[in-house]
Amino acid sequence: MHIQNEGVLSIISGSSRNGKSAYTKRQLEQYEYALVWDVDEEYTGGGFIKVNGIGDLYNLIKSKGNKPLKISCVPRNLSEFDDFCKIAIGWAKDIQELKLGVLGVVVEETADVTTPSKAPANFRILIGRGMKLGISLYCVTQRPSESDKTSLGNAKYIVTFYMKRPGDREYMAKEMSCRPDDIEALDKLHYLKQNVDERKIIAGKLEF
Repeated sequence: MHIQNEGVLSIISGSSRNGKSAYTKRQLEQYEYALVWDVDEEYTGGGFIKVNGIGDLYNLIKSKGNKPLKISCVPRNLSEFDDFCKIAIGWAKDIQELKLGVLGVVVEETADVTTPSKAPANFRILIGRGMKLGISLYCVTQRPSESDKTSLGNAKYIVTFYMKRPGDREYMAKEMSCRPDDIEALDKLHYLKQNVDERKIIAGKLEF
């Protein structure tokens, strides 16, 4: 198996029940190590171990040593988010030092824990340096216009599913250089994906 040394940053947006979390779960299949900020408990099961809160998260990582591990962290409250990011950074460094690959990290509903003008300190590190630290970061949100904008500026991939609100469609269309109508026309499980570096958009559909 090829071991990656650097991660990528992806933004995944869309209204509820249109496929964004299912898409993200598919992306995590490529990693032996994964960590999810799982506010709605969407990643429990399927090879993930569920923990409640930061204390249990820290203890589980320490207890498993260097063995492959996928964790769904269901926070006790949103104030734990900065510590969640800090733990992700530390775990990724350990994985990289041992040349075990890349840590896949998912933040579900970034609008709950960031604002357009502010992000917690350790989340800023994830966005700005996480890729070099060996983190593939997936920022998932229903409300991109209410989330931290730095992540969009650093993203390699931007993915959008159907968005119900006209303002959100307009916001993502501007970021992706497409038309709001293109996003409005998306059926359930269909998406648009932009490779930011190549300035190319492809259409896709989740298959089960």
